[in-house]
Amino acid sequence: MPERTAVATIKGYLYQFDDTIIRILRCSPRQSVLIEGIEDVDIESGNTCEAIQCKYLPSRKFSLASIRDAVLPMLSDYLDRIRQSRQEINYRLYAYFSEITPGEIQLDLQSIKQCLIKKKQDGTVINYQDDNHASDDDLERFLNFLSIEIATEYNCHKNKVFEIIKREYSCADAEIEFYYNNALSLVAQMASESEETNRRITKRKFLTKTKTKQILYSIWRLQEVGKAVYCKEMHRQHFSIRHKPAYARIFIIELEGNESQTTIKEAILKLRSNWSSHEKSNRKPQEERHAPYILLNGIGAPQLIELKNELYREEFKFTDGFAFAGASFNVDELNTPQTFGNKLSLRFINEASLIPEIITSLSKTKEIYQFYRTKPIMIADDIKNIQIKIEDITYVKSII
Repeated sequence: MPERTAVATIKGYLYQFDDTIIRILRCSPRQSVLIEGIEDVDIESGNTCEAIQCKYLPSRKFSLASIRDAVLPMLSDYLDRIRQSRQEINYRLYAYFSEITPGEIQLDLQSIKQCLIKKKQDGTVINYQDDNHASDDDLERFLNFLSIEIATEYNCHKNKVFEIIKREYSCADAEIEFYYNNALSLVAQMASESEETNRRITKRKFLTKTKTKQILYSIWRLQEVGKAVYCKEMHRQHFSIRHKPAYARIFIIELEGNESQTTIKEAILKLRSNWSSHEKSNRKPQEERHAPYILLNGIGAPQLIELKNELYREEFKFTDGFAFAGASFNVDELNTPQTFGNKLSLRFINEASLIPEIITSLSKTKEIYQFYRTKPIMIADDIKNIQIKIEDITYVKSII
């Protein structure tokens, strides 16, 4: 896919997701939203329904031909309903086209008839009114249920999302992107669900889910803003604090398996430098000292051993919960307190299966930061669990 086409495709999906967020947050308590139902978004209230299709077409000018592919499924659904004596619903096309002012557009009978005629390059003509066996009366009645709204351009639309998030979450400007990322991730996740019940949500449930401590950043956000902006955004939201409380912080980094030893080591040492108190003076109270727990998810055993050997040779102090060769894992060994004398600065978690035991053993406040490439690890405990999408380990060094 050419770069421009890829960017347009990404923006198209994001535009639709943003519109879904707006519509969910505008819902009344009696309404619910079905994502990817009859159309992109269906807003339901009792026996009424509005099926909304969202299009982002910045390279196209508005014309009757430009809306044909969107209108046809709506007409087909409408005709099926009246022929089967089913409940009629409302349809809305919400679309952005270049060089046309945002607002409502009304079609009359002649316009819809013209819209349904397609002239092919070989000279043949397709009449979709005839193909659907629709009379003029059918089309006129259909127009009573059809609305066409010309939308705003991409950045203006994004600002609209941020405005409604600020209002509905009662949050400060610095927190808007945090809640936006949550909302975007949830909408993208729901859109991919096969079961209809998993694609249906109310405003109240949406707000509850997106205010959760367990945050999942969507790949869509990363693709939209690019690596540099994304890393700065993640750093600002989660790693920019100056005075770090002595929490037990577990950093989980998902590896692809082909990373160089140097790249992995650089990320580890950046974590050590920023998130360990080993260099603090001997006046720092014991209860205020801390050293990060690190799981390199996907690293091979030989490479992990070599990494530890390098760190040991360079006199970096760490523990991995094993007191000697052949010993069993001992969580107390892993939790050895850091002191000014021992300079303990890293705690390696050799396997993901050890995490539940480690979490249970810790009495202080716990935080988990997952840098995942494909899928974060499921953490059952109700603790702070920040999940940040990355494409490779170099992101970690830029974010923390």
